[in-house]
Amino acid sequence: MLALCACEMFQPAPPLPLQIEADAGDVVDDQQIVVLARTSAAAFSLTQKSAVRGYVVESQEELTGLDLVLLVMTIPANMPGDAAIRELESMEPGVTAGVNHAYRVSAKDGSGDGRREYAGRLLGWPDGGCRANAVIGLIDAAADASDPGLTGVSLTFRDFTGTKSGPAADTDHGTVTAQILAGEGRLAGVRLQNAGVLSDHRMAKEAAGVDSLVRAIDWMQVSDVRLVNISLAGPYNKILDRSLQQAIAKGMIIVAAAGNNGPESPPRYPAAFDGVIAVTAIDVESKIYDNAVRGAHIDFAAPGVDVFVLVGGEGEYVTGTSVAAPYVTARIAADPRALSAKTAGETMKALVESSADLGAPGRDVVYGYGLPILKDGCGTR
Repeated sequence: MLALCACEMFQPAPPLPLQIEADAGDVVDDQQIVVLARTSAAAFSLTQKSAVRGYVVESQEELTGLDLVLLVMTIPANMPGDAAIRELESMEPGVTAGVNHAYRVSAKDGSGDGRREYAGRLLGWPDGGCRANAVIGLIDAAADASDPGLTGVSLTFRDFTGTKSGPAADTDHGTVTAQILAGEGRLAGVRLQNAGVLSDHRMAKEAAGVDSLVRAIDWMQVSDVRLVNISLAGPYNKILDRSLQQAIAKGMIIVAAAGNNGPESPPRYPAAFDGVIAVTAIDVESKIYDNAVRGAHIDFAAPGVDVFVLVGGEGEYVTGTSVAAPYVTARIAADPRALSAKTAGETMKALVESSADLGAPGRDVVYGYGLPILKDGCGTR
């Protein structure tokens, strides 16, 4: 894929209109519109034109990593979101507008059956773990750097929820995900860059708005973090689409949870975007998680049913595609060959070559290419 520049022509890849309509109300705030502009001049022009129609700019910032400008706007009273999108995009050439969709964690408490070590066994992970060959970006809730399960992990945190006191969502999801990435026996020498994006909003609890996700992606790009885990799932959104196209074109490798909305669910995002590595969840017998989203976009399967973790020194079992995604992220971080690839597609190819086929022969809508196993100790040689 060729790198995009400030003059790129964004080509969205939306699902069917019926699905867009079905997801229209799944937002953090129905009075907000999020806008991306190519330049500060275009953003200024839009704010001048839109003010006449009653739009109010809540915030504006340069996304220097993505070469875009982000605006969050309050729409005029009684105006539907789709009408606001059409009006704003008609005011200024090259801008992209979208509602502030909500993205939620894809994990829940597991039941547990005592088989604590199955994840490492399925993945072929060495007992002593592997060394991380890259900084790992974690876009999630805040991970607790003081948790005993993260001893020795270097963690840099930044809050993108927009709250003054830090992420408002009361969840250990970020800590759990960080432990799967960097806990004892997984990866050593880990440097995590943790973007806190989950908070409680007017219309959604423990969710990330599109604006928070885009700011977090830009932070990763500015910081030269190439490998990023996003264990969140939600609707298609043009703002997220454009931002991820920019990041992927610049070489970012993004691993995302497929979602826990069930086998009849439409694809969930960001996992379903082209170029994002979509991960589903399997159990101790390599069977698919009952509530995992399915589809042609699924790339890989990893342990994600009744996985045992220690949070705050106490054990618990967790389940979901949120749990599975960081295993694949850790797998990439441990593999110099997968990391040395210049594009996400080349990283995918490296994983495919080491994957154990599951389900129907070849790639399928349930397991994707299968389970990416570590070979020859740590990494593929």
